[in-house]
Amino acid sequence: MMQTDTMHESKCRRTARFPSAPGRAALKIARRVVNGEEGASLIESALSISIFLMVLFAVFDLSIAFYTYHYVSDAAREGTRYAMVRGSACSGQSHTTPCPITSDEIATYVENLEYPGIDAADFMTVSSTWLSQGSPSGTGNTWTACGTTAACKVHGNQVQVTVSYAFPLDIPLWKLDSLSISSTSSMVISQ
Repeated sequence: MMQTDTMHESKCRRTARFPSAPGRAALKIARRVVNGEEGASLIESALSISIFLMVLFAVFDLSIAFYTYHYVSDAAREGTRYAMVRGSACSGQSHTTPCPITSDEIATYVENLEYPGIDAADFMTVSSTWLSQGSPSGTGNTWTACGTTAACKVHGNQVQVTVSYAFPLDIPLWKLDSLSISSTSSMVISQ
């Protein structure tokens, strides 16, 4: 009997050291949990999705910024066209605004164009400059700033309108909060 007890004890010791197949699977799972392999894919997915969404929002926001640049450049051209026919020689009866036009009247006109998605009242600035033709040089005519008097707003001089817009950026995890968009247009005064 003694021999059977010792055989039984040695068999118990062997199974304790070498567990059966279901016990080995549980041991492997326990090792993976302890080694941290279980949640690694979850963390990698979260980081990848965060970066992907940031890039996606940046593409959307920059596309809207290009759309805004198109309208800012068009606003500068429209302001210049509006000012070029309202020089000191225009007749007041053919226009609703007095002749010659002022910088404030050009700014009001451009801000009231009401482009979709553009907040002109808060983010847009409009400046106007009148230029007189200088002496011709070998490469072409030079233009110099003249001022804002009626003598500067004569036929043959130039009006220059600059429209600037502070485009608000909404890109997550991005330092810049606005993007400065600017466009300048120049035309020769016709009246």
